[in-house]
Amino acid sequence: MSCPFLEDLDMNINYLAESAVSASVDSVSENSLIKTYIDGATVRQLYFDISLRQGYGDDIETNSNAIGIMQQVADWIDGQNRVGILPKLSGNRSSISIEAVASGYPEEKSTDTAGYRLRCRLVYYQE
Repeated sequence: MSCPFLEDLDMNINYLAESAVSASVDSVSENSLIKTYIDGATVRQLYFDISLRQGYGDDIETNSNAIGIMQQVADWIDGQNRVGILPKLSGNRSSISIEAVASGYPEEKSTDTAGYRLRCRLVYYQE
């Protein structure tokens, strides 16, 4: 799964660069177990954030651009879920659903950049 709205960004894992126009997928600590079957198989959830650093300042267009990108990413994730295009997982795990659960909100601001976060949830089956 590769989101077209994030393709041109410097993408990292658990690290959001200080430079403008960077992105990261960040792990989030949450209770992962949803259900346990008698055979030991489980349904689990994984929360993660998609973080985006964009230019920030007194220009309304610049600030609304980042929020617009995060909304496009959320809509894309929800659309992929609706049509059954889900992340491929390794080992004995298979995706059940993926969703954006909190909109892309500004979390940290400096004089010229701001960090935005979009909280997501992946539900998967594990044998």
